[in-house]
Amino acid sequence: MRKHLSLAAIVISTMAVTAPSHAFSLGNLAGAIPGARPQSEGADPGATQARTLADYVAGSQLVVAANIKMAQALKLDGEVSKLQATADALKAGTSEGSLKQADVTVSDSTKNIVDKLKSNPVLDQESKATFAAGLAQLATGAVAYSKTGQDLAAGQSALQSASPVQLLQLGQLAYIAKTFPTNAKSFSTALSAGIQFARGQNIPVPANAADATSALGAF
Repeated sequence: MRKHLSLAAIVISTMAVTAPSHAFSLGNLAGAIPGARPQSEGADPGATQARTLADYVAGSQLVVAANIKMAQALKLDGEVSKLQATADALKAGTSEGSLKQADVTVSDSTKNIVDKLKSNPVLDQESKATFAAGLAQLATGAVAYSKTGQDLAAGQSALQSASPVQLLQLGQLAYIAKTFPTNAKSFSTALSAGIQFARGQNIPVPANAADATSALGAF
């Protein structure tokens, strides 16, 4: 995760410069990230942002869907309505403002779900099935969300070669680089709590739980 905190700082500071001479080096960051996507020198910064944004939103949508089901199972009705509104907003647009609002809602709901799990509520069979479906979606979402980290690592050459004008157009990329580490840690905590709760309640644990935990753990 420290690698991406550093990357966020680099992206943001680089966007503030006004001359190409302020180049930066990320060393072997991409090579240090499992599954990082290689990118050729001089890659288009706009394409880097678009790809990173697409993976970020796709992963976030899966996490939102997962949280909706788990909140339903845990009778957190207020969270369900807020998350549904967030799901609709993510479909409608991905401006920096909408991303920020979605992140706040997802972060709050994830914390509330984890807090509820700590009280070890007793679920009926229908709620257990709903929770199992949500946990499976969360595992899938974790794997999908981890692609954002790979994008950020692989996109270093694009940022190095970006002009000052291009850098001013990379606000979404800078925002994602800044928030990704915190979000990844939050989702990892929720996934671990969900797995522990499921095992204690005889709820099926998704087959890809280990892969999902590992995917987020890489960051």
